[in-house]
Amino acid sequence: ALIYAEKGANLGVSVCAYNIYNYNANKSIGYRLRYLLQAALCINGEFRHEAQFNIGHMMAKSYANGAIYWYQQSAKGGIKLAYLNLGYMYRSNKYECENEKEAFKCYLKSIDDSIPTSYYEVAWCYLAGMGVEANPTLGMKYLDKACSFKVNKAYILRAYCYTGAMGVKKNIAKAKYYLNLAKKPTFEEDRAGLLLYGMVEILLEKEGCW
Repeated sequence: ALIYAEKGANLGVSVCAYNIYNYNANKSIGYRLRYLLQAALCINGEFRHEAQFNIGHMMAKSYANGAIYWYQQSAKGGIKLAYLNLGYMYRSNKYECENEKEAFKCYLKSIDDSIPTSYYEVAWCYLAGMGVEANPTLGMKYLDKACSFKVNKAYILRAYCYTGAMGVKKNIAKAKYYLNLAKKPTFEEDRAGLLLYGMVEILLEKEGCW
């Protein structure tokens, strides 16, 4: 099967090139990346934008500008997860490309039921006024949507909001309810979520109900 896939890839069939990358983990990374790049560069090729997304993901930790370029190409092809990852990169101070307005725009374009976290990111932007004028009503609307998909950090943020911190009137009973729905994240899973969880615990302790 690999021989035929290589022949197809060498004839410019992008799906063959993409499948060589995807289904041959036993091969060297150099060998697989050659075909991934071939799939990404194939004009109008099937799986071209998925290949572009994968290249962006590989570059994200070491070459921000390269990652942004490939994520942008993938996003133009309709890969909404690429918009979400672009949002993360524009939001993070780890990269020289920090731009909160661009982060918000990308999060908004990533909105899709298949990516529940996208609702959380847009909610956070509206609630915190990050990259957009603060709008608690819209923020809670998107946060409700994220909670409907059982996004763990959405439960934590909802609990934080009900401590009187932002978005809605203080309601300690609801804050406790939503924090009980949430699983306490580990440091490795979600550092920001763990910090927010701890803040809610402290605020509830001050109210004498945690």
